[in-house]
Amino acid sequence: GLSRVMPNSDNVDISFTVSNAKKASQKASSLNFSQRKEILEKAGEKISINKDEIEYLVKFQGIPMKTAEQKIKESAYLFKTLPKLISARYSNNNSNRLFHLYNNDSGFIWKKELDGIVSAFIAGNDIRESAFVFGHIVLTGNTCIMKPSSIESYFPVKFAKLLTECGYPEGALNVINFDTQDKSRHSLAYSIIAESKARILFGGDATLEMLRFETLPDGAQIDHGKKGHFITFGTGGAKTLIDKKVKNLEEIGDKISKSSLDYPIGCLASKVCLIEENVYEYLKKILIEKFSNIKSGDPLSENSDLGYYQDLPKILEIINEAVRFNLIKVINKKVISLNNKWQPAEPFLLEAFDIDSEFLKDEYSMPILTLYKYKDIDEGIRILNKLSHINSEKNLSLAVSIYSERINEIKEKLFQINAYHLNINEPTTLMNFALPHHGYYLTDCLTKEITINWHLKKK
Repeated sequence: GLSRVMPNSDNVDISFTVSNAKKASQKASSLNFSQRKEILEKAGEKISINKDEIEYLVKFQGIPMKTAEQKIKESAYLFKTLPKLISARYSNNNSNRLFHLYNNDSGFIWKKELDGIVSAFIAGNDIRESAFVFGHIVLTGNTCIMKPSSIESYFPVKFAKLLTECGYPEGALNVINFDTQDKSRHSLAYSIIAESKARILFGGDATLEMLRFETLPDGAQIDHGKKGHFITFGTGGAKTLIDKKVKNLEEIGDKISKSSLDYPIGCLASKVCLIEENVYEYLKKILIEKFSNIKSGDPLSENSDLGYYQDLPKILEIINEAVRFNLIKVINKKVISLNNKWQPAEPFLLEAFDIDSEFLKDEYSMPILTLYKYKDIDEGIRILNKLSHINSEKNLSLAVSIYSERINEIKEKLFQINAYHLNINEPTTLMNFALPHHGYYLTDCLTKEITINWHLKKK
């Protein structure tokens, strides 16, 4: 099988990688948009996952086999579909250049690749993140140095190699490895950041703070945010809101339970569900049934819906402590019985009685769904906005899924929700990657604009 041991990059590796990326820059930018689309579509057709790779994900990320297979399918779908979506956004399906046409008689904007390297710091919670970044890098004709989490660094290498084999220039897509949490290795991260024209970051405020501000031996501080743009994608903080006027609660319960299973902390996986009091008990009953049908067992078996969770003993202690103080209730008692040391018999279904409960604010790397009952839509929105946010500066939650049959009636209230994404009658995990993520169109962030005035003489 595959080993988790990856090279531990040093300053020589960084210098070599930066040099290679700069050399590949001209070749990458010389590919026209049609060629870039073809490379990505070809990679989408060729991508696959073998038995060793599945075992690797199960062993080192804890995800079950069926989840590993699904994430690869979704990465392939992204590679094949993103070119069409980007073409549609910029109104140039048949063009060899990426541009945004405003008016045939007045002009357009040419979206050109950046003059410099793009760096990307990727979290370890989802292999699709590296596919998302590399897909945009290829379509915009840029070069990239990716620093994945030490938790999962294999699939970024796999995707970079596949895209290179499909025609993207050698040295344009690079992956380096070291532990960003190790302070003795911070200088490596800063050297990459200093060389970057744009910096993509998957993580929260603490990670951004660590990578943005460098403290020198004499105590002076360098703000790398002043020398180049940080494009920050949070990893967590999705919520679900159930209105009193809904139908087909069985279907809603199914969608919510599946979303809460997304492992470990799927960027858009909702771990919190706020439910209007009129439908609370009925939906709770449905969720108890849905969770009881989720199968535990060997994650390498196609029959298991659950993976392995190394933090499980610690989480059980936190749950039992909260139960003792009557802050939460474990709705499905069966969950306390363990299938083994690292796997519950079924996912955690909790009921919180205090909006300051950590299970409403924090997220844990295992399938947990916490329910909270609210009185009316106004209170529900107030609670949503009070709960934790992924970005303290912008004070926005990542995603909120709203289930209601009276959207037109309450839509003005819904606009008061502070979130990057509002999903209407769909789970938070169903995010259209053609739309902005966290307020960013990544293609816009990875290109520079050249405005071209196009004045045609009228006949």
